[in-house]
Amino acid sequence: MPDIFSFKDWLEGLSKLSDDQKQELFKRLQSDMETESDRKSKEQETSKIFSCPHCGCVDNIVKHGIKDGKQRFRCKDCGKTFSLTTETFFYRSRIEEWQWKEIIRGKSDKKLEFTEDFVPSDKQSIHYRTEFRLNAYSDAIGKSYQYDGVMVDIVAKKELLSDSNIRIYMDGATLDQCEQMIKYASPIMDKTASDGDIQGAINQIKEHKEANGYYYANLGLLLLGNDTKGYEFMLKMGND
Repeated sequence: MPDIFSFKDWLEGLSKLSDDQKQELFKRLQSDMETESDRKSKEQETSKIFSCPHCGCVDNIVKHGIKDGKQRFRCKDCGKTFSLTTETFFYRSRIEEWQWKEIIRGKSDKKLEFTEDFVPSDKQSIHYRTEFRLNAYSDAIGKSYQYDGVMVDIVAKKELLSDSNIRIYMDGATLDQCEQMIKYASPIMDKTASDGDIQGAINQIKEHKEANGYYYANLGLLLLGNDTKGYEFMLKMGND
């Protein structure tokens, strides 16, 4: 209680201050409030950084300017710089998260619904595929979605010489779902893919219901299966 009364007395004493004193008090309070606001803002910003993606340091990280509209940071332990998305799925994919969400939205009301992150090389995972045993996938990152009852896995693997590092997988999909994925994912994954290229890929699976190593623009397509059991679908960036 004494603290409450002392604060009340302090407030009542404000009426006795001169205009100059009130102005000085206002400046001091404003400065303290701004300092506290900056501190909270910094805590919120740095709380997103669990560790340096290069060396793992967690308590020696400072801001390091703005690049492409994004805050950069520098680790004082190893001296390397990074952003909040460095070594994350969207950093490797070079495609923004909102673009992935638009992949199969198009003019349809069906959307990709995120379910979980996964490690492609984990052999115990339901998302594991035989090709993930290769060293190229040892540090790959995966995100899994649901699309109208079908699981959609998007995998990003690290590439040193190019951005060709994204693959989209579906199992048990309908032919229509595969067509929709080609239609909406292709121009986002490869901006050089023309309408003709994309329509050619769609025509390929419509006519043959198969695409074993079909390439268009800078994309590769795999489609195996049938209308009864569903189709195994894979769309990838690059020709690896």
